[in-house]
Amino acid sequence: MDRPCHFPAGNAWAFRGVSILMNDYVELGAEMLRTTAFISLVAVVVACTPSESVRSKPSPSDALRKWVVFVECPTPCDENVESTRLLTAAVNGPDVEVLVEDGYGINSGPTWSPDGTRVAFARGSENGSDDDSDEIWVISADGTDLVRMTRDSLSSEQPAWSPDGTEIAYVNEDWENAEIVTINVDTGESAQLTENDVQESSPAWSPDGSKIIFIAGDGDGDDIYAMDSNGSAREPVLATPHLTEESPEWSPDGSSIAFSRWTNKRGWQLFTMRSDGTQIERLTKGGSGNNRGPSFSPDGRWIVFSRGEGWSLFKVRIDGSDLKRLHGRKDSLFFSPDWKPAS
Repeated sequence: MDRPCHFPAGNAWAFRGVSILMNDYVELGAEMLRTTAFISLVAVVVACTPSESVRSKPSPSDALRKWVVFVECPTPCDENVESTRLLTAAVNGPDVEVLVEDGYGINSGPTWSPDGTRVAFARGSENGSDDDSDEIWVISADGTDLVRMTRDSLSSEQPAWSPDGTEIAYVNEDWENAEIVTINVDTGESAQLTENDVQESSPAWSPDGSKIIFIAGDGDGDDIYAMDSNGSAREPVLATPHLTEESPEWSPDGSSIAFSRWTNKRGWQLFTMRSDGTQIERLTKGGSGNNRGPSFSPDGRWIVFSRGEGWSLFKVRIDGSDLKRLHGRKDSLFFSPDWKPAS
């Protein structure tokens, strides 16, 4: 692994980063078949909400006050999309601004650093390259100082910061396998935490940095697991045969975990549970069966997520009440939100 280096923003694309986030599941008889959500997105776009103005560049004076970072994908968001943007937005206001412009490939999985000054994300490789894998990048909250973190032969996606900001966990995958790896932000040294025959994804650090939760799939549903931050002591937190979970997220105090679950009758819905896997509570209903990508507010009282009513951003209280739409546009989809930590 090379040391992280400053790299000019060039043309790039790799669609796997979006297709992973937008996978859908369809019940057919007794079996669940994975399909892409591109077909369903066409129908959803018709019901999209009114457009909002988007400023082209955050200014240094106000970039740090933006509280949510997320992906914008132009419609139709399908395999022909060559680039996506990263946007930032205020939770309690109309402002939406561009953090990473389009024209630089498929940008996915943005996540704030613990101090709120940087954002890590995945981006596809440069056009014309023999290697079409995604890599992990970091950018300052004001849209400057773009740094490439990884140079892996496999695709690197779904970054997650450690609570002290010194490491980033991410998923290293090819078409057959996916493992969880960490990289030191300063030195570029990496360590592979998992090595097995199941697909692992969606790593998330506990607030005290001692644990990492993640999704592991064994062919009979995708379940939530936890391990020590060095990769040891792997154990299931929520193992539900024939059910599929995704995108687990710790609450700021570490007492609970939010996640999305595929429900046979209502599609993807949001749930919370205690950090030991007990007291499972459902938060959402409806949303065209697409309520995904939960992220806690800094005080732990709200959850922001993307919802399949035009793929807009919504927030809801942790007891499932007071559902509110935050942002959406008529000509694009918003998803993969991450709420800025308290700084």
